[in-house]
Amino acid sequence: MVKIVYVGFGIVSQGLAEIILRNNSVLPLDKNIEVQTVGILDTIKGSKLDTKGINMQHILANANNGDYSLLTENILDIPKAIQEINADIVIEASFTDIKTGQPAISHIETALNSDKHVVTTNKGPFALAYEEIFNLAKLKRKTLAIEGTVMSGTPIINVLNTGLLGSDITAVSGIMNGTSNYILSKMEVGMTYNDALSQAQKLGYAEADPTSDVEGLDTLAKVMILANVVFDAQLIQEILK
Repeated sequence: MVKIVYVGFGIVSQGLAEIILRNNSVLPLDKNIEVQTVGILDTIKGSKLDTKGINMQHILANANNGDYSLLTENILDIPKAIQEINADIVIEASFTDIKTGQPAISHIETALNSDKHVVTTNKGPFALAYEEIFNLAKLKRKTLAIEGTVMSGTPIINVLNTGLLGSDITAVSGIMNGTSNYILSKMEVGMTYNDALSQAQKLGYAEADPTSDVEGLDTLAKVMILANVVFDAQLIQEILK
């Protein structure tokens, strides 16, 4: 049995939960091992803990209609809950201030310190404290997976860390922010900025508060993460402040 807990239950976590339900049989696990969700922790939508396993089909069916009434517990001290819950893996996808890396840094460090593996899409912690967090994971001998922090579901971190070993990488370039790219593409064909942003929000590309994307903070964080991964260089953190 592999027990997981979701910290933050937005689009990313719900999408992952759906993939696990749909593809559990093809996951790289022994066929006798089941993936079981024992916790959902979200300070806005609500939370739910169940050591016997949460019925994710019911949760997701309701969530698809915007109904989170099954998340009945009001848990505000997320780090404490992470520490106490009996789980193997923490999926950390909470809304985080990209300028401070919080509350994700606290969530991730608590998970590692309580002997849990971590999978996360949060950029702030690794733009600001990449080396410190990975050193903690190494000390605790826990897996820390951050593939989703850059380019969403497109493999890049693992490719750079393993697939290109022995290669000398001298530069990194590309489209770093899909939201801005979408807005600019629409503006190029005549749509106004406000209309393009509104459409991006309706389609789920942009957050309700799009500041991180449209002011370049998201791109900056990705550049700082890639600087650590590719060049082993921590850029000056003050530029995010």
